[in-house]
Amino acid sequence: MFPVAEMVVKKIVPTDITRYVDLDKCERYLYFRLHKDALHGRIFSEVKHDPIPPILKTMGEKFEREVEAAIAHRYSLRRLPLPEKGSLEVLKEVIARLPAGGVVFLAQVALSAEINGWVVDGTLDLLRLRRDRRGRLSALIIDAKCSSEVKVEHKLQVVFYRLLLETVFQNNGIDCSKIRTAVVYRGSRDYFRVKDDAERAKLRRHRKASLKLLAAPDAFLEFIDDYETYRYELEDLVLGPKSKAESLLAAKLEDLDFSLDQKCDTCSYNTYCMRWCEEYQDLALLPFINVTDRKALISKGIKAIPQLAALGIDEGNVQAKQENSLKAELFRLFDLGARLDELIFRANVWLHSRNRSTYATQRIPTKRHSSLPHSDLNMNSNLVMVYLDAQKDYFQERVFMLGALVVAYAAGAPKRRRYVVKMTDSVPDTAEKEMNLYCQWTGELLDTIVEIAEPTLDGWKKAPIHMVFFDRLTWQHLLDGMSRHLSDVFGTTSLYDFITQVAAYDSPVITFLTEEIRSFSAYPLVSHSLQQLACYLGYSWRDEKRDYKKLFHERLFDWAGVLDGKDGKRKYTAKARFSSTIPLEYAYVAWRTLQADKEFEKYGKVSI
Repeated sequence: MFPVAEMVVKKIVPTDITRYVDLDKCERYLYFRLHKDALHGRIFSEVKHDPIPPILKTMGEKFEREVEAAIAHRYSLRRLPLPEKGSLEVLKEVIARLPAGGVVFLAQVALSAEINGWVVDGTLDLLRLRRDRRGRLSALIIDAKCSSEVKVEHKLQVVFYRLLLETVFQNNGIDCSKIRTAVVYRGSRDYFRVKDDAERAKLRRHRKASLKLLAAPDAFLEFIDDYETYRYELEDLVLGPKSKAESLLAAKLEDLDFSLDQKCDTCSYNTYCMRWCEEYQDLALLPFINVTDRKALISKGIKAIPQLAALGIDEGNVQAKQENSLKAELFRLFDLGARLDELIFRANVWLHSRNRSTYATQRIPTKRHSSLPHSDLNMNSNLVMVYLDAQKDYFQERVFMLGALVVAYAAGAPKRRRYVVKMTDSVPDTAEKEMNLYCQWTGELLDTIVEIAEPTLDGWKKAPIHMVFFDRLTWQHLLDGMSRHLSDVFGTTSLYDFITQVAAYDSPVITFLTEEIRSFSAYPLVSHSLQQLACYLGYSWRDEKRDYKKLFHERLFDWAGVLDGKDGKRKYTAKARFSSTIPLEYAYVAWRTLQADKEFEKYGKVSI
């Protein structure tokens, strides 16, 4: 299946390793990158790449231009490659002309060299060249990241660039006394508010380094001092004789370990994987199955969902006895045994969703109790349910939208409901904007709860309150924002304490819907995102004025596809959309921070 015997040249780009690590070391991603030339047009040629979110590229390029502009005010800076010359020729020319005591910056330096049998192509965002008074050359490789912090994959990438530059210098007889590496990142303007003393001191150092070496006051510069550690890691990943990349060159696509989860949303190959899994009814399509469970099942010959579903069938024949024997063997496997019945149940529900002639209930048999409170005339009759949401700007590391639906019960049934939704009027690039958001939202939320709660029979405003989050990520976003403003926003401390209190033995105060669904329901969906679950359960996403499925189609409601197979056409999940959060493109276009041009026109239908 998908032979690649004709692939001879071993090629790799440092950014491939960065994405590989960022995608939780997904073997399929690196496999596709290593075999992209041999597999071009051979894997489902009608399936289009799913590009990475455009805001990542746009914001990254914008940050690079800001840093370059700051450098150009103080130092000489040249952007490469020039149309008439390659980067290497320009690099050698600049080094030859660099005088003693001189400093020059080069931007977008494209280089290529062979390292341990690999053809490595890479583009350095910034290269700082300097000669001391004795004429000795030194180089500083700087990679620009529009992020709040420097991650492990960023360090691996810039160390890979250093190996590339060292090889280029060696091959061209360029004597360089020292090569250092660093990452310039956006960070936060409010770094001085960080409570941890050591972290705050580190950020101050990074800020001063950026100002001193790059003349960039609104950025942070972190040097990568543990070079050897990351070089050894690169040998394990790519450059060593027994590296992961070497093993993937000889591997078959169907033999690779993988799972489908939220990391897939931003992978450009997610459409290929979704089509491949649907074509072969791969176990990865089962909700909540992990890499370990899938690998254990495959090791015993269970490679497809129908095979797993068959383990639950006992017809008293020889084949059933063999399957039961296999089932007993699977039960003895560590970790998998505890989940085997659940996975078999989910497999049967999945098959039923594609073959209506078979019956399967969607309620998972379990003795667990729901965390959702009961309400009737005698128990929690005036219950108040608060459904909460928080949307985060991961570039600024701040919350930009808070929402709540407050539902007040009377006599054990819902009676009144109110929405409390607030959003910043621009990018939350200061702590004050986030603080004002929490001030307005928290005050209105508390007032709303008091206003619509049903009083007790003796007239007191006393009611049990239960809070519901869709998932723990939303809960964490809300709490993180609260913790940054506990002393500034009235009511935040009390709300924070309420949300974080330890539940009583039989009365939790918070429910996470994703965990409820996982425990009690076996919906035949690949991803249990809010939008897909709501659609599956019949919610139309429309009101009198708007069709939200059209407004937010791109990267939120665009998962559906049609597969033309042997049994005719059928719908399937064509794109991985595990995340329930609103893509930042919608907010940034609405704030007019990004223009609704060709790149972002699909996100420009929403207004604040």
